[in-house]
Amino acid sequence: MKMNRKIMTGMLAVGLLTTGVLGVQAEEEARGINITVPGLNGTNTAGKQTKVISDMDGYLNIYEISGDNKMDGRAETALHTSTGPWVRLSHDNKGYLLPNSIKKDAKITARFSSDLTTYLPITVTGSFQGN
Repeated sequence: MKMNRKIMTGMLAVGLLTTGVLGVQAEEEARGINITVPGLNGTNTAGKQTKVISDMDGYLNIYEISGDNKMDGRAETALHTSTGPWVRLSHDNKGYLLPNSIKKDAKITARFSSDLTTYLPITVTGSFQGN
């Protein structure tokens, strides 16, 4: 009887975890990014998805920024009603946290901005996960 009780308790715990009753949620899948950002302080967005967890930092993984360029990135809602601070993106093959206070179920995206002194367009590849 004790063995059956332990098995039943274990099965109940696994069931509660997998159904989300205990607040466990899967994060939104990371979206691939392959965009061109205009020079001269130009901007572009990529990675639009639905926010799953309120106020959680987004994660931006930069595979490559063309040339030897640097730029800024931030998380924002698709309607530009809420944004996070700009983060300096200065290295290839590096991950960056994009702080934000965007709430659950809002559409979130990553915005990129070139420097005023960058004359040519910049290509950015990587992935974005809004969380």
